[in-house]
Amino acid sequence: MTININIPASWNECNTWQLRKLAHLLYSGVKGIRFDYQVLLILMQLKWYHFRKLWKLKMLLQSTTFPHLKETYNWLYQETNLTQFAPKQINSNGVVFHAPANRLSNISVDEFAHADDLFVLWHNSKNIESLHYLAAVLYAEHDHTGKRIDFDKNLLDRKAKYFQKVKPSELMAISLAYVGCRNHIAPMFPHVFPKRKSAEAPAKKSKLQSSQFGKVALHIAGGKFGSYNETKATNLYTFLHEYNELLKQAKQDAKY
Repeated sequence: MTININIPASWNECNTWQLRKLAHLLYSGVKGIRFDYQVLLILMQLKWYHFRKLWKLKMLLQSTTFPHLKETYNWLYQETNLTQFAPKQINSNGVVFHAPANRLSNISVDEFAHADDLFVLWHNSKNIESLHYLAAVLYAEHDHTGKRIDFDKNLLDRKAKYFQKVKPSELMAISLAYVGCRNHIAPMFPHVFPKRKSAEAPAKKSKLQSSQFGKVALHIAGGKFGSYNETKATNLYTFLHEYNELLKQAKQDAKY
């Protein structure tokens, strides 16, 4: 008898509920077969009253080995490649904050610099407050035209308070999306992001180092992108393309 189950085939196919549950599990410290089994329950969206799904799971476990079953969601154990944020909106005290576009395509280099430092802080300390600030950087209000309101770090402390009541699992899911976007961006600009600089999976305990993008923006200010403030406001991808070319040229010049 063939038993079919419908589960996501990638990070980006997961819904908001699944992402929250997976994020919480990934940061929980649960390991081994218990971790693998709980992942499967989340991907199946299995709850105690889903009797048909429970029957299917029982039949699956009787008809195949768990390692073989685990292969159907092996993508979760690879480098995180989640590139879309969930939820799309966060409403806090009547203020609506919108997620960044997929792959962080609409944020500035200044926002990325702050987000990267805050993610490093979260990864190294697991202080939930750092996720309040990370969400405050990534999620922004929109103006009447639907455009993302410009980032102002001077307002960050006040803005972060709006995210204090957001569920920790939701904040963790936002951090996973950031990791996935960073992992998507890094190979596109190899001179900016050497391989060892790639974002780490939550389960890894090694310390991460700050990317120092704020200092990078200061270093190349006054050139193609204008003043320091103008450079910081430059679209992330536009900035990275130019900076990658500058580093590439510098390495070529160093050979001669």
